[in-house]
Amino acid sequence: MYIGIYFFGVGDSPRSGWAIYLTGATGYLALNVGAMLGLLPTDQSVMALSTPELPSMFAVTAVCQVLFVATFWMARRSRQATLAAFERLERAARQIRKREALLNEARAELDQERAAKEGRFTDQQVGKYLVGEVIGRGAMGEVYRAWEQGAERAVAIKFLAAAMIEDNAALERFFRESEIATRVRSKHIVDVLDRGVAEGGSPFLVMELLEGADLGPDPPRASPPGHGGGAGARAAGRRGAGRRRRERHRAPRPEAAEPVPHPERRQDPVEGA
Repeated sequence: MYIGIYFFGVGDSPRSGWAIYLTGATGYLALNVGAMLGLLPTDQSVMALSTPELPSMFAVTAVCQVLFVATFWMARRSRQATLAAFERLERAARQIRKREALLNEARAELDQERAAKEGRFTDQQVGKYLVGEVIGRGAMGEVYRAWEQGAERAVAIKFLAAAMIEDNAALERFFRESEIATRVRSKHIVDVLDRGVAEGGSPFLVMELLEGADLGPDPPRASPPGHGGGAGARAAGRRGAGRRRRERHRAPRPEAAEPVPHPERRQDPVEGA
């Protein structure tokens, strides 16, 4: 009887638990009362009593009823504790799924950031240069951060875009710019250190690596005193330096101008500034 009350007490249906408990408790109580009143013979029961004593029978009846109540109460409490444990487990599982989603999102952003800095020549050896991440892209090609072995210094390498290799006009323009940049020496123009052709036929320029800010998306800012009067003066000086060489050069874009001070370079006069 106690096992049945406990089994149905921890079940999903509270009505079934209450029904089994009340049926068992009231039925056992009715049998005990009938035995105490002499309505049921006690000498023919499983545990025969030849001379039953009323106080003893009453005490046994009371103890059995207390045990019925305690069994059913323990069953319901176990049920509630189990449900609470499952609820805590579900909350923990939701938190884990949420953190996994955030982690996956962070990984996706990191992969996207890495993909944006990877190019055709990333992690390749081009001559004496170990090419690294992409630091700039444009219509003509890509600029990479690289390490010059032997000189042990960081440089920037500009590779002509693969789509431009078969374009004779683009190749002529690229080589003309490289020739002009090699011969022009000015604080307004990045120094070209080397040039060549990589495997696959992509020509490249090796330039000094400057650390600065892209002026394209941000408004121009005033340069500190003694730094050339800002990006406008540097762009004008760039055009002036080309005119002094009697060479034509394409118009500078804001993205190509970086306010980087170079106090060690000579201060060329700026024509028309």
